[in-house]
Amino acid sequence: MGSFWVFKPREVILKRTVFQMPDAGRAKIQFNRTNVILGIVLLLSFAGVLHHLVVLRKIRVAYVHNERSKPKVNPIWSKKCVKPEGYVFLKKHKTASTTFKGIMVNISKNLTLDGEKRWLGPQGGCYPAPFDPTCWPYSEEGSHYEKIQAMSYHFRWNLDYMPKLLANNRENIRTITTIRDPLDTFRSVFNYFYGAKRKGPHDDCDITCFGEPFWSITQSYNSTIGEFLDQLDEKYTDDAPYAFRAKNIQAYEMGMELKKMDDSKYVRKSLIEMDKQFDLVILTEHFWESIVLLSHLMCVEYSTLYRHGFKIILCYIFITIISKNQVLNLQKELMRTKKTTKCHN
Repeated sequence: MGSFWVFKPREVILKRTVFQMPDAGRAKIQFNRTNVILGIVLLLSFAGVLHHLVVLRKIRVAYVHNERSKPKVNPIWSKKCVKPEGYVFLKKHKTASTTFKGIMVNISKNLTLDGEKRWLGPQGGCYPAPFDPTCWPYSEEGSHYEKIQAMSYHFRWNLDYMPKLLANNRENIRTITTIRDPLDTFRSVFNYFYGAKRKGPHDDCDITCFGEPFWSITQSYNSTIGEFLDQLDEKYTDDAPYAFRAKNIQAYEMGMELKKMDDSKYVRKSLIEMDKQFDLVILTEHFWESIVLLSHLMCVEYSTLYRHGFKIILCYIFITIISKNQVLNLQKELMRTKKTTKCHN
């Protein structure tokens, strides 16, 4: 017969069960080349499916392990509030950082955290060089004996060093900074470091280096911001003293290299790292929303965030809610009632 199976006549099979059949009456398989190939294909297919199941299980186990081992940083939106053991507030120039530093000081008191010491005045961390192990005051190179508690002074973030510094206690430390509209920041930087600090002949550059890089570019202390911008394309160089103030001071202070800022791949990679390393980036143009997020992140009541520097905060009420004309009218009214407030750029 041409089929794979050869049976006895039908009437004989009906009289017996399969268990009663003698060997001569059972089915026989013809082992030809086609059957062997089909069997191998089926076996390999089954082995392949089994392999994929094993791989998927390993992936699942690795994923579960990874999720469990991730630092449990308190999400801003978490319903359960967990008070941090410390924080790092990157205080940046002309981005409302002084206002928020005052708020962070109140938070320190509320959480009973001791402030980290700085080197000189508001500056610390080897500014304008990036923060590294040699930048701790009163300590040997590479040493910082206690856990970070409350760090809130001017320094330059180090995208490579800071994660290593915080690694041992990352889930209990909050990292925060402020950013501001770039054009507003530039105007404020120009006014503060050049416009309001005009002197006679150029002074030697100290840690603050007032006047630079604006003096080096204009060779004058009487240029307006428009006159400075007219010369910028022709005279700007990354090698000028404190050139980052004329290029992108915010990116520089958050750890980006000045001479790589024109490299889009480098900028994109740096932004991804910043996103990983900061728990909260405050937008100064969204002051009240930032207050809400900061309260949730640090696990403190709103009243804690308003106790200090109310007059400064009042400036941001003006900036974020009402127009410039309304500000002028309101300031006149406040002058009459002797409730003036001083807003700094």
